Order: sequence, then C-alpha cells, then structure tokens
Amino acid sequence: MTVTDGSVPKITMITAALNPGPEVRQTIESVLSQGYPNLEYIFVDGGSGPEAFAHVSPYLDRIDVLIREPDEGISDAWNKAIAQASGAIVGIINADDYLMPGSLDAVAKTFASHGKSPIVHGDVIRIEHGREMVQRSTVPFWLMIRFGTPVFHPATFVPKAVYERIGGFGKAYRIAMDYDLILRAYLAGVPFVRVPRPLAGFRGGGVSDRKPLEGFREVFVSQRANGLNPTLAYILFGLKRFVRGTVRRSLSWVASSVNYVVRGRTR
Repeated sequence: MTVTDGSVPKITMITAALNPGPEVRQTIESVLSQGYPNLEYIFVDGGSGPEAFAHVSPYLDRIDVLIREPDEGISDAWNKAIAQASGAIVGIINADDYLMPGSLDAVAKTFASHGKSPIVHGDVIRIEHGREMVQRSTVPFWLMIRFGTPVFHPATFVPKAVYERIGGFGKAYRIAMDYDLILRAYLAGVPFVRVPRPLAGFRGGGVSDRKPLEGFREVFVSQRANGLNPTLAYILFGLKRFVRGTVRRSLSWVASSVNYVVRGRTR
C-alpha cells in the first residue's frame, strides 16, 4: 500500500500464548515483518514458564502491548487484548500460525474499498505432516455457517466496531468460540468480504482437530443460543457426528486391512 497522507487504517494484531514453542518466533516475525505503516501488536501471555517465554523475550521492544497474567482460557485472553486494541481493524494470529507477506496491505485495501465495515477473510496454507496445501471455502457462506465456521480464523480480520457492537468471544466455549463470534456477526447483518489469496499459514493438529466431537457439540450449543432452527441444528449435529464416526471407523478398518495384507506378504 502506498502511503501518501497517513490515512491507512490502524490494524491491531493479537497473539495469545501459554508456554509457546519455538514456532512462536515465526508468528511474531511474520507480524513485525509486514512493513505495514500503521500497526499495533498486542501479545497476551497467560503465565508461561521462563524457558517458553524466552522465545518471546527478544521481541519485547517491538511489541506495543504485553499482557502477562493468568487468564480463564483463550477466549478470555483474546477479549483482554481486544479491549486494549486501538486499531480500527483487529486480527488474531495464534502462537503457532503466521501471516503471509503482504497480508495486512491486502486487508487494508479491501477494507478501504468496502467502506471499512465488513469482516475481511482470506484463504490459508495448512501445514500438516510436513506438507502444505492451500485451503479455501468453496461452500456458499449462508450454507456453510449452518455446518461450521465458513472462514479461517487466522486469516480473518474484524473491525473493532463489530466487537463493540456484538461483544467479544464467549468464555463458555473452548473450541467453537470463533464459530460463535462469526455466527453472531452474520446474524447481525455484518457483511463478509473474501480476499482471494492466502493471508495466513496454520499448522494442523490443534484442539479442534484433536477433539472434533466436542467442537461439533459447541457449534450446536451456539446455534441454539443464537436462535437458529433447533430441529435443523439438532439434525446437522447428529449428521456430523455420524459422518465423523463412520469415516474414522472406515479409515481405521482400511488401515488395519492394509497393515494385515502387508504384514502377511512379508512373512
């Protein structure tokens, strides 16, 4: 973005962590290396031990706000940072994810061309088992919101005014707090605009991957709490549980069968 009059919107980036690993260095550097001229960076540490916090210490002089105190979970940590954010746009990047180069410029340009009022979201690069793949949502937004989160959280940027209007993240949720926020914004009529490029990279294996059934349950709870058709919400909840269970059992059976054949051939 070419800066001529100092009018570029201020973007606040937030990272929350508790005992992060060395990957947090990539997270922090990906934010600080954006070259964006109007950036605020807030880091929330829930009480990491000295060895883990040593990964963050070299960057403290470039972090604008450090909140280091116990919290009630990730939603509470994010809410603390959002309350202190002074940017018109707020992005959240987790301690093992990272921004792609030029992401903040792309986000600012999108906000500027849409009246600075929408939630802006983009694609992501997912890293799993050493492999990278681009992920994008191809399901229509109105349909996907009834199944799960139609945006990728590390690549989603929310106006501070939206948080002030609909509230922050629900502390009762441990997995689907981002879904609940996006659902509330959607029902409140907040527009969503997609940037057709990867804005962030993230590593698989997080809590939503490890505990999918709990995530499904929290999505169901959020849908009920926010007034979606209860019958439809219950049907979708049951369908997702059935599909997940069936697929996992099928994959386990295939893996066992292949393992049996391979072992049989080598005897």
